[in-house]
Formats: sequence, structure tokens, C-alpha cells
Amino acid sequence: MALRRCPSCGSFNVRRSSYHGTPTMSLFGILSPYRCRDCRTFFRGVSRDLQMGFALMAVIAAVSGSVFFLLFH
Repeated sequence: MALRRCPSCGSFNVRRSSYHGTPTMSLFGILSPYRCRDCRTFFRGVSRDLQMGFALMAVIAAVSGSVFFLLFH
């Protein structure tokens, strides 16, 4: 789990927000809403689903590259 930090006060005491705003604010699911529990600031951070997708693509690329190297070297 990535640690989120409030851009306003720098606190790690943040939570996922239930406020999503307009559909255009989400930038096609790339950014997720968060709210700081200390200063009550609303901000957006990179979606956890997107982070997991990038991690999965990196693992697949590493495994396929290793298999390709072993087969054709």
C-alpha cells in the first residue's frame, strides 16, 4: 500500500474520499479522491488499480524478456 501525503499540510493521515466530483475530474479513472483527516483538504492521487496494473505489466515484461533471452540466446 502506497503512503499518501496531504499536499497542503504534509500529513499521512488521509483517507479515500466519498466525494468523486464530476466525471471529468477523475481523468478517466487515473486519479482517485482523497481527503486529509487533519486539515480536511480534498486532493487526488494516483489510483491503486492503476498502480497494480503497472506492477503487473512490469512483471509480465520481465518474465517474457527472461523467457525470450533463454530461448534465443
